[in-house]
Amino acid sequence: MHERDYILEVPINYRKDFGQFFTPSSVAQLMAKWVMKDHPKNILDPAFGLGIFYDEIKKINSNEKVQFTGYEIDERILSYLNFEENTTDLKIINSDYLEANINTFDGIICNPPYMRFQKFLKRHNVLPKIEKQIEKKLVGYSNIASVFLVKALKELNLNGRLAFIMPFEFFNTGYGKEVKESLLENHLLKQIIVFSNEKEIFQDAITTVCVLLCKNDGKEESIKITRIKTNEEINKISDISNFYQRKIKPSDLPYNKKWTPIILSSSGQEPPSGFCKLYLYGGFTRGIATGANDFFALTKSKIEELKIDDKNSLFRCERSRKARNS
Repeated sequence: MHERDYILEVPINYRKDFGQFFTPSSVAQLMAKWVMKDHPKNILDPAFGLGIFYDEIKKINSNEKVQFTGYEIDERILSYLNFEENTTDLKIINSDYLEANINTFDGIICNPPYMRFQKFLKRHNVLPKIEKQIEKKLVGYSNIASVFLVKALKELNLNGRLAFIMPFEFFNTGYGKEVKESLLENHLLKQIIVFSNEKEIFQDAITTVCVLLCKNDGKEESIKITRIKTNEEINKISDISNFYQRKIKPSDLPYNKKWTPIILSSSGQEPPSGFCKLYLYGGFTRGIATGANDFFALTKSKIEELKIDDKNSLFRCERSRKARNS
């Protein structure tokens, strides 16, 4: 793999056009271990890139034969690959995964392209085909990564495992409803990995990301939430299934609600008897942020000057005023 050469030689605008942001080897290894846990016979990577997942799976699985299929639309990036010509366990398809017919795989692993679906020029032709394949209506303004995911979930064999890097934003967006519904269907979602110090791990990323781990076993169980702080911490994890800080019941993650406040909640404790979690009834929004505090907030001296009754006014506390002037 020639990631460094590729980054140095290929303009960033070109890479952005294809939504190319590379996976750190430590994260790729973590994902590969999850996918390989049940000894799959075939594995799919819908966005092959420079083949880091294939490399990591070969390291884990040097004895067993696993057929690996990768889709990659960009001919330029494929020219940087350095695999042996007699590699029989790898099939690279130089075409768009979203245009491919539905197939089935024991394992799926992917870092999908990160770009708005509106930038996908073939979207008007491809989207109806995908919706028919997955039997689900998708919002046309989705991030293209979400379309990769919902299609991949449909291709996962019984007891198959999936590991996907996703932009964290989908937990809260309108288009994310369809994605979250797909994850919860048949109890596929098993674990969510978030990164507290993301820039140390994903140095090339332009958006906050997470890793989703799924298994098509039909078992209803709590979803594990894992927070990882450093690369060093990743390297110490032998089995990601046993590394987590809390669990969330699937019923506490309704697909039509925002997930971020629930996932990032610092407390995994159940509420005391007679109490419930506030997000079940509502949420908070900050309103309009203008920065024009002098217009919307009056000092006490200004209130006195204007002879405004205290009952009809709001004024800054002395502490806030001093903090602003310091």
